[in-house]
Amino acid sequence: MRGADNYSVIVSRESLPQLPYSIDEIYGLREGKASGKYREPKRVYNEMYRIYSKVPIALSRPEIVITEDSNSGYEFFRLLFRDRCISANGKSRIKRLLLEHADQAVLAIVDGAAFGPEMQECMEIADACGSSMALFAPESFEYLILESGLIEVPKAILEETWNHADSVRYFSWEEFYTSYLTDISRNQVYQYSKHRLNHFYKTLGSVEKISRVLPDTIQGIADEMDTLMKAGPKP
Repeated sequence: MRGADNYSVIVSRESLPQLPYSIDEIYGLREGKASGKYREPKRVYNEMYRIYSKVPIALSRPEIVITEDSNSGYEFFRLLFRDRCISANGKSRIKRLLLEHADQAVLAIVDGAAFGPEMQECMEIADACGSSMALFAPESFEYLILESGLIEVPKAILEETWNHADSVRYFSWEEFYTSYLTDISRNQVYQYSKHRLNHFYKTLGSVEKISRVLPDTIQGIADEMDTLMKAGPKP
């Protein structure tokens, strides 16, 4: 699949952890009663704002916030959630941390563009635990920055990504957004690195602007922002 210049449709009941596919591209096939044929496929995970939860959760005040990222994305969300924010150091470890904090209100933040293989098990854990768990799955942290308007970006890059993310070069849209943001910010004051977050993105103005892109359900981050405005974000 890597380096292929075509789209592929894989019909399977199993997840495919070796492929970084999007949670938005998982479809279910249901048999039609009348015809006995499989009818039009429908997306399995398609709730508004890409917030996925089996149980309602007070997202504005989660007890634990788990980030898939251990670098720049983690640094940003730790500014907002402080000591409540922990890193899973990779998408495959999200499940283990969900289980470890099964008795708490948990918000997991993952890169939706490549989280498809982990999605079903994570949702099953949330369902089985019967506790307040939710996943926030933007395309990637880099996508949030590009969408925030902090840096001027042509609308087509975000709205018609399929016309720009050449699959020969990029194994996932997550890779594309990272590469694009890194390229357009090179040698600028806002130069982006996935490994360490530039101070530009930690200023109050930048944090506030990126935070506005987050869903309203977790923008009760207003409390967090008030704290930041008074104290200033810590590097």
